[in-house]
Amino acid sequence: RGTPAEERFDLSALAEATTIFQGPAREAASLYPKNANIAAALALATVGLDQLTVRLVADPAVAGPCSQICLRGSAGEITIQVKGRSALTQRT
Repeated sequence: RGTPAEERFDLSALAEATTIFQGPAREAASLYPKNANIAAALALATVGLDQLTVRLVADPAVAGPCSQICLRGSAGEITIQVKGRSALTQRT
């Protein structure tokens, strides 16, 4: 909530996973700073903010934040998934 995606989509009415952004990490970090921080850090550590492609997906079936990182190269590929808890289920 509180992102440019709300201008393009009715997020509360989504029935399935929907791509809300796809493009370079620099643009993702600028438009969606709360959602693209892992992508920006990964870009800075690897190919750069303009070379790393980011896809942000709003999925009503996912309860908390989730990041999937796919690295592809001539030697092969690796996929890492990071799942967080939703703010309502975290204990402080």
